[in-house]
Amino acid sequence: MKEQRRSSSNNMLIIVKKLLEIQDTLPDDQKISYMESKISRARIQVLEDGVVHSLRPFVVINMDKIYDKLKANYIINVKKNPASKSNITAISNYNIIRYFNSVALGMLSYFRCADDFFRMKSIVNWFIRYSAISTIKHKNKLASRKMVLEKYGHDLTFTNQEGHTVSLVNSLEVRRLRKDFLINPDIDWEKKIDQI
Repeated sequence: MKEQRRSSSNNMLIIVKKLLEIQDTLPDDQKISYMESKISRARIQVLEDGVVHSLRPFVVINMDKIYDKLKANYIINVKKNPASKSNITAISNYNIIRYFNSVALGMLSYFRCADDFFRMKSIVNWFIRYSAISTIKHKNKLASRKMVLEKYGHDLTFTNQEGHTVSLVNSLEVRRLRKDFLINPDIDWEKKIDQI
């Protein structure tokens, strides 16, 4: 049993060291945030000291990078409040909701493995949701967000000319999501925010 634990600890040390090597070769703007975590550094030190344990790497979201990306794409303003994404108000209500769903689902999928995944759920349920509501308000020249919700429902449901219906990602379903490792190399949350 002790041999098995020691072997598992050695494997974890090899993986963490390899991740550190990769981290050191990346430019600063592409560095992975979990390597900067004090908790991760402490766990790496424990591994290097040869202490037998059951600790795993700790993955956290780089919130500064998230906020910068949301600001650059007008989803939030400089005061970190949800904002109307005015550069997409020329498209239909249906396509506006499709855009915000793409952003929300891309971010939720990409950051699903993070230990602080609850932060991403909050960003989707607050910033993405209220930016979508503000954008629909702006496009349809309504007086308040409350009027948007009264007119289009809490989930902002729209139908296109072909009869297809789309609704904004349901906040209750987002809250129910649990941390998980998803294997999908094609997810690029930053590209989803940038594309219109």
